[in-house]
Amino acid sequence: MTISERSIDFDDFAAAARGWDLDFRQLDSGPFEANMVQIATDSVNVGHATMNRLLDQRGATPAGLRTFALLSEASSPWVWRHQDVLQDALLIYPTDREIHGVSRPGYDAFALAFSEDLLADVASEMGLPDLDAITGGSEMLRCDPLAMLGLRSWLGTLCAAVSGGAAPAADRLRYALEQDLPRRLLETLQGGRVTEAYASAGVRRTAIQRSQGFVDAAGGHPVTVREMAGVAGVSERTLQYAYLEYYGVSPNAYLREVRLNHARTELKQSDPRTTRVADVANRWGFWHMGQFAKDYRRLFDVRPSETLKAS
Repeated sequence: MTISERSIDFDDFAAAARGWDLDFRQLDSGPFEANMVQIATDSVNVGHATMNRLLDQRGATPAGLRTFALLSEASSPWVWRHQDVLQDALLIYPTDREIHGVSRPGYDAFALAFSEDLLADVASEMGLPDLDAITGGSEMLRCDPLAMLGLRSWLGTLCAAVSGGAAPAADRLRYALEQDLPRRLLETLQGGRVTEAYASAGVRRTAIQRSQGFVDAAGGHPVTVREMAGVAGVSERTLQYAYLEYYGVSPNAYLREVRLNHARTELKQSDPRTTRVADVANRWGFWHMGQFAKDYRRLFDVRPSETLKAS
């Protein structure tokens, strides 16, 4: 069993999340701060994370585990695959493990991951059908608010105890994670109902998906908003509204922040003895070094040269 609790910066966040494959892009300005509590056994992984920046969340959930998420009562809104994740909603990550969402400053959420065998055994003991039968294959269920409140309170109490150095004895903690928690989760899911589609689904959702696929396929090569709109089959104005609604930033700002994130990743992985900041900036489409340094510091609160030196 492993237990960890720490305050972490952007560079360390992905590495700190045991079992997760995370690739987050920061889309708003300022230093990144997060706090994470994680408790894991061979068959269960429980995490509580808070983050203070606007993030485009990418990556994959823990391999071999079925993963769920719910917001704390204090959390800012979260968007998952173009649907609002509501306070009374339980998110069920797809079996392909793909993560794709947008979290805003003040994000505060719990993530729960269980082995298939453990969930099946507990469901059988409770006289319930298997997980897919309970959820109907949905990725999000709206659940009874009181049941959600109870589950959220239980998780908050456990994570606070671990964070405060007052975790239960190992055998009691293992029982809580491998018996009590999956029972509470399945009971909460049992009465859930499929959420209604996000209001901007349809044309705007399709525009986001197509334009993002185009940007990702470009591999960092400069693209224009006009090209994005053409690929998406919508006007530039519609694309503007879609990005403002989904990400809270314009398509132009999204493109710039994505390229800045790519440049930051390369600077972190480069040898400062043989790498020039200007060369990295040019590779990601930044030709004015003064503006690049200004935009970089605005977004990450650090100079690009400092990132390179720290690598």
